[in-house]
Amino acid sequence: MIALDPVFNDLSSRPLAENSHTAGDRMTGLLDVLAQAPEHGLGGSLRIPEDFYLTEIASNFRLLEWVDHNETPREQRDFLLALATSTPFMKGSSQDLQERSKLGEYEINGTVSEALQAAHLMELPLVSFNHGDWRKAIQQATAQEIDDEGSLMQGNIALVNFSESAHFAIHADWIENRKKQRFADPALLWQRRVEIFPNLDFSPHVESQFVGFPANGELFPQIVNRLFEMQRVAALGNGFNKDAFRCMCKASSESTLNRYGAEYCFKATNGESILCHWHFNLPDGYRIYFGVRGTEYVIGYIGTHLPTTRFH
Repeated sequence: MIALDPVFNDLSSRPLAENSHTAGDRMTGLLDVLAQAPEHGLGGSLRIPEDFYLTEIASNFRLLEWVDHNETPREQRDFLLALATSTPFMKGSSQDLQERSKLGEYEINGTVSEALQAAHLMELPLVSFNHGDWRKAIQQATAQEIDDEGSLMQGNIALVNFSESAHFAIHADWIENRKKQRFADPALLWQRRVEIFPNLDFSPHVESQFVGFPANGELFPQIVNRLFEMQRVAALGNGFNKDAFRCMCKASSESTLNRYGAEYCFKATNGESILCHWHFNLPDGYRIYFGVRGTEYVIGYIGTHLPTTRFH
């Protein structure tokens, strides 16, 4: 299972520091966050791009030059060089996630970054230099993906970001939930679903689908993550708004519903038939299909994608 290691936000090196001294201050802040990460529940490694040490942090001043600079504290240099790292960003992810990464782009302010993509697809936090807008605990990004029907999905996503010590307290619940999602027992979680997800209604047949996933696999934690996200949004009581989610969801196409609409209808616990045509993408071609009933979401089906005009 993939550790909860932060992803280096290469975009946060821009705008460049004014000089090597300011760049050194940024490095001090970054390394301080990384040093504290394990005691707050994050992994002790850092996901980096292959050219990490060539990252320019001030004009004509790269990370590699910071390592050799005579003003760089020895303990900071030694910490960075000894830090466990993973490259490329998506290393260790499933084949499905790696294939999905080839079909999308993720950007902030018009600049594309594979770091944003890895953080979103692998559900990992960013770690950024602490300056300007990169001080924000949540980074808003724009995502574009080609879905399994060959159409373009576009939307906004919210990424958890650590750039200063205060962010550990801000994201404490997120870290705890991510840890729980990684080790949750599917059968026990199903038994407690009304308590844990009070604003979600599960179609009765979802039980067999839900408890059938291995808890120690890559898929089940992502299912639980989406359910927690749905509960968070539903609890706001504002009605359905796909942009309120921190991850993208998509409605099935009109042509698909015209042809296969009956297969997208599932019974809620009260016996009412609900059209569950909204869905979240998961690894290995799996989906969570849900419908909307007032401020409540009805989970109709969790499994491989339902028939579409392209896949049937």
